[in-house]
Amino acid sequence: MESKFKVSQVFKLVLPSIFMMSFMSLYTIVDGAFVSRFVNTDALSAVNIAYPYVNFILGLSIMLGSGGCALVMKKLGEGKEDEAKKDFSLIIIFTFFLSIVLIILSLLSIEYILKILQAKDSLYDYTKDYLFYMIIFAIPTMLKFIVEQFLVAIHRAKTALILSVSGGILNIILDYVFIITFDLGVKGAAIATG
Repeated sequence: MESKFKVSQVFKLVLPSIFMMSFMSLYTIVDGAFVSRFVNTDALSAVNIAYPYVNFILGLSIMLGSGGCALVMKKLGEGKEDEAKKDFSLIIIFTFFLSIVLIILSLLSIEYILKILQAKDSLYDYTKDYLFYMIIFAIPTMLKFIVEQFLVAIHRAKTALILSVSGGILNIILDYVFIITFDLGVKGAAIATG
């Protein structure tokens, strides 16, 4: 903290994170493009209606990752490597079990969630299908975000960026496979993203 940083050093540190966040935004854009082109515009509307709940899941993982990184990096800075490793493991285990609880509660109350999201009759089935599969994939979604944040914190931002980009490319490929080849519609988009 006492070191003087050059602007170029700051950019070198934050650029991979900026690219990761930008690329993750493309997941939604790609889903939207495939759904609107190969399913229909009602399905696209349904994806957009479901997305606030998906963002809630993402927000939880970003919160846990950011707070967890601060805690773990503080301990590493103090030379408490064993405590830092235990804290990292605790965060991962906690996130795993929180994801399970979130999945169960979300699936049990999916009708209520859809009511809050104001899914109208014409979009209800599409919204429910998309939301159901996004909920099912809460565990890998949350863990992905947390691991990427820790990779950035330990100066492995390029690795995190490669994981994010490869996940995005895989999403595009799976969107094609599930939506076009297997004709799964909006379900396919959610499965590909998950």
